[in-house]
Amino acid sequence: MGPNHAMRADSCGVVVDIEAELDFWRQRFRKWPFHRRGLSFDTYVPTLKFGYDCYLLYHHHDLDTLLPALQERYVYRLPAIQRLDWPRSQSIIREAWRRMRGELDGEQAPISLTTVDTPDIGKQAR
Repeated sequence: MGPNHAMRADSCGVVVDIEAELDFWRQRFRKWPFHRRGLSFDTYVPTLKFGYDCYLLYHHHDLDTLLPALQERYVYRLPAIQRLDWPRSQSIIREAWRRMRGELDGEQAPISLTTVDTPDIGKQAR
């Protein structure tokens, strides 16, 4: 059983416009502490998407509690060539979650954030 089975998703989903979110970070990534000079925005995209995917699945959980399992999932899900070191990845994931929760200084939560009821999530069609 891989790390993707270690955590359970909630029955309530969140929808986000990932292209709008990537555009948000593309315009600001050089100002954030996780940015290392010389790295292009494309270097961060897989980790940002991973952070958003995890938020979409586990937004009702405490991120600090999830981080050990997310680290395993990160290694399992992303090819080595796309992964950043874990401290940097953890910072990016944390910032993505803060963005979704409207906790970034001077930034509102994205208008693209919509909570939807998905009672059949995870159930297989018969």
